[in-house]
Amino acid sequence: MVEEARRNLVESGLKVFSPFHDIGLGSAQQVVQQDLDAIKASDLVFAIVDGLDAGTLYEIGYARALGIPVIVFSERESEESLKMAEGSDCIVNRNYTTALYTTLWRAAEL
Repeated sequence: MVEEARRNLVESGLKVFSPFHDIGLGSAQQVVQQDLDAIKASDLVFAIVDGLDAGTLYEIGYARALGIPVIVFSERESEESLKMAEGSDCIVNRNYTTALYTTLWRAAEL
């Protein structure tokens, strides 16, 4: 899903930073500061939360604390699992296509 989302967003003309692609795996000392710096430099965050990865959830909270808009895509997680995202003004989408279009529309507004 990460590969597809990255490809779709890039093909739509967005400049995309993907921690997985642009930083890769490594220790906390190797990856965390680069990831946080990239979030600080971002206008918008698109997050796939199925699986509730701790790193992705942290990135969402960090972005929202900085006032950066976040589009959350989740097909499988419960309303309960997504309440912090919804309650912190993330835009939550359950449909992949809708999540992509929401991201593109929001990016065009920025």
